[in-house]
Amino acid sequence: MGRLDGKVALIVGASPNNGGTAAHFMAREGAKIVASDIVPEAGQATVDFLHSRGYDAIAAPGDATEESVVRAMVKQAVDHYGKIDILLNMAGRQYRWSVWDINLHDWNREIKGFLTGGMLTTKYVAASMIEKGVHGAIIHIISDAGHQGEQHNSGYSAVKAGLLNF
Repeated sequence: MGRLDGKVALIVGASPNNGGTAAHFMAREGAKIVASDIVPEAGQATVDFLHSRGYDAIAAPGDATEESVVRAMVKQAVDHYGKIDILLNMAGRQYRWSVWDINLHDWNREIKGFLTGGMLTTKYVAASMIEKGVHGAIIHIISDAGHQGEQHNSGYSAVKAGLLNF
């Protein structure tokens, strides 16, 4: 019997790397997995891996920075499994530059990916949890950069600090 038996985990940013690994660990503990990634093939690769190990998982691809997409992602998870118990937010794209090399386009993409995506996934998963009477967990992966800035990583440090305070 696993610690997450009967739980449903929505993992946003579920590419086979970090998000896929987290999905695998949660599935091994009994969770049903909803794997979401902005790159549909990446989320599906995680689902395929989990299926190959005998775990229950579905893909819910989409861009976590788009409100209608997040709403649909949460609806798909709830329609399929009946609820969401865990949100693990790992979505976002990191850019590395020194302060004098920051470009506004990438700065805005980094903010939108981490902060807007984090806010939207939290908003809709929390609403679903309240509606379904679920006492769940909402987890945002931060990193040391959110606690203390890093050289040539100012945008990432800023957005992770923003998530920490969100």
